[in-house]
Amino acid sequence: MTFVDDNLSIFINPKIVEKSEETNFYKELCLSSGMMSADIERPKWIVMEWMDEEGVTHKEKFDGFLARLYQHEEDHLKGIINLDRACNSIEFALFDPLKEKIRDTRY
Repeated sequence: MTFVDDNLSIFINPKIVEKSEETNFYKELCLSSGMMSADIERPKWIVMEWMDEEGVTHKEKFDGFLARLYQHEEDHLKGIINLDRACNSIEFALFDPLKEKIRDTRY
């Protein structure tokens, strides 16, 4: 389940079935890791399959922030948190997360 732009979306048994080879970076925060953040490298786009609350199967391609969000959430279903995927150091989140941008390179 996600809540983005005042829209609640439900994904039952989501599965990423395709990923881009190109990646990007973003300093991710997560409620599961408290005030700790880590720079995470993820594919730029994904194709995800899931079922909605009415039992209808969907398959859609996502890029940008939504691709990153859905990869982050799928990791949780596998018992993985953002700190497990850290590209470099893990640090206290002393930055404004609303100003963080997806980047093509590490810092």
